[in-house]
Amino acid sequence: MKKMAGVENVEVRLKDGRAIIKLKPGNQVRFDDVIKAVRDKAFTPKEARVSVQGELVFVGSKTQIKVSGTNEVYDLLGSAVAELKKSHTKTIYVEGVIPAPKDKAYIRAIELKSIRPAP
Repeated sequence: MKKMAGVENVEVRLKDGRAIIKLKPGNQVRFDDVIKAVRDKAFTPKEARVSVQGELVFVGSKTQIKVSGTNEVYDLLGSAVAELKKSHTKTIYVEGVIPAPKDKAYIRAIELKSIRPAP
């Protein structure tokens, strides 16, 4: 994983069953590629704590973020989503959790922990 373009550092904590992957600012690493790299090393991906910058997108009743650099789209989940619909901010920075993958697929959603306007 350290050899992936955009990866700044990888810290593996076998005792805790965790890998911490720190990405360089402005990276274009796709989450699918991270999941594949984890599986290629014979590990099972778990939930991922992420920090993401992107553009707010509203599709029907869904509030989503289109990630800067990769254009991946994730549903935003949690109580803070209602506030986003009232916001006039288009570009945001979110911290949250992507749930653990089920089988080969993962849920394209981020459970929000914090939100702020992007710098």
